[in-house]
Amino acid sequence: MNSNPDKRAQRTEKAIQDAFERLISTMPLADITVTRLTQEADINRKTFYLHYNSIEDLLNGQVDNISHQMLSILSIKPMKEIYSDPGFFFDQYSKLVLKHHSVARELTSSNEYAPYMRKIGDRIAESLTNRVKQSFPMSDKDATIVAYFLIHNTLSLFQLYLQEPNTMTIDELREYIIRLNMQGLSTFSKLELKP
Repeated sequence: MNSNPDKRAQRTEKAIQDAFERLISTMPLADITVTRLTQEADINRKTFYLHYNSIEDLLNGQVDNISHQMLSILSIKPMKEIYSDPGFFFDQYSKLVLKHHSVARELTSSNEYAPYMRKIGDRIAESLTNRVKQSFPMSDKDATIVAYFLIHNTLSLFQLYLQEPNTMTIDELREYIIRLNMQGLSTFSKLELKP
């Protein structure tokens, strides 16, 4: 009997998130109101407020969700295996980005969302810094630089691809990211990275 309210809450949560993604891809953040969102999700305002305090709270929840999904990708394999298979992270990350293509495009191209994208990048880089330090013999400073380089380099090139898709194909994007990341990392000789 208790599973029904949980399933109903999960369906409602999914309806809210799906509606929010649709709205993000069609209008500026400033135009997304609780009223507009509840209409799009086909729920009432009271139901929305059972889940979130505001649109800002919902957006912060989305940032947490995206960060969690990306961090889950990094935890699939040990860091040394990811480095020995340089396309692994790209392949997993691109599946996530392409699954939410229109939202990813808006998040990476709109100045409204820049602070939220920065939060996502910083959270992932912080976690990656710790994993790099645990896996490779390097200083805290070097591990931080490696992590920020990998994450922000990858996010920046994906941003270019999403904003200007005619610039390159997804395969070319993959090649550029792998090449740039591997060449940048090769300067840290202790990693001994060879694709």
